[in-house]
Amino acid sequence: MAELRCSRAIVTGYFYVSVALAVSACAQMARAQTAPVSSAYCPYWINAKTGEHWQRAITPEGSHLADPRNPNETVFNNGTVYVLNAGGSWINATTGETWQRAITPEGSHLADPRNPNEAVFNNGTVYVLVPCPPATQTSTFGGYIGGELAKNWGRVRSTESLATTDVITNRFVDSGDPLGVGIVGGYNFKPWNNNFVIGPFASFDYLNQIINHNFAGGQFLGTTTHWFINAGVKAGVVTAPGFYLYGLAGAAFLNHDLNVNFATAAQSNTTTPGFTAGLGGEYQPSSWQLAGHPISVFAQYQHTWWSNANFNTPASSPAFNYAFRREDDTIKLGFNIHFGQSLAPASATPSFPAKAPALK
Repeated sequence: MAELRCSRAIVTGYFYVSVALAVSACAQMARAQTAPVSSAYCPYWINAKTGEHWQRAITPEGSHLADPRNPNETVFNNGTVYVLNAGGSWINATTGETWQRAITPEGSHLADPRNPNEAVFNNGTVYVLVPCPPATQTSTFGGYIGGELAKNWGRVRSTESLATTDVITNRFVDSGDPLGVGIVGGYNFKPWNNNFVIGPFASFDYLNQIINHNFAGGQFLGTTTHWFINAGVKAGVVTAPGFYLYGLAGAAFLNHDLNVNFATAAQSNTTTPGFTAGLGGEYQPSSWQLAGHPISVFAQYQHTWWSNANFNTPASSPAFNYAFRREDDTIKLGFNIHFGQSLAPASATPSFPAKAPALK
């Protein structure tokens, strides 16, 4: 019978971990021609001789702003006008045709059409394009699923009281510390497009944890834990590329048997709610991948407070009520497989396009 309950618990747990997502992070992109230029933005154009950054508009190659006060309209020497649409592309104001060639410092043109990274002005001044540094993968954006080991320390306070008067007749405190296994899933968001990360998570852990208070003659009272579930929110910061430190909080559910075995055996299976809070850290080396998906490892601590689990007037002790109050400390070690990730290093906030436009 116990084996059947364990099998049902495991199957239920694997179906449980399915995280529904309803939040979408808003991407923020500043326009290149209006953003202040500094080494914090990339790519950017610099004077090939002096190293001075280009501070004015970035426009279709060879054009200039029709009006310096309007960065969304540019004109060529032949009078052709291009306007910037909401998607960030320049289009011909008359034909609607999208500009397919290079975007360069206002009024300049490519020194060599085969090289989109060098532009020259009519007076001979040359500017070169400084590219973005290589992106570093982190595990802080997108969905994930993984596995974990859970080392659990549980403490149960068992209280016996008279069923008719609620007068306490006995109270015992006992503990147990088994090792369990589990699965975890969730989704990470970067809602403000910076190093702050938040997202929902859910985990299911199976463990056979027996915490009893034993009496002479083989009699005992206590609990047998089968599984526990946590579901809540993680929030934290990316302190360096690949390093994520977070706190967590959420609801918890504990499935266990309440046992009062005196002259006869009595048992009641129940699922008890609780609350979990904790903290953890996650690390994703850029070279760790499985079928093209990044892999990270994590370590996590959590403390859980459970509600009372009551077993009133059991057949083995009908004159008494029993209340089991429990708290747990759990350390989890595991791995996550990520199905999306942020490519921005922890310190970068690029505002320019990721690469120079391709030439056609």
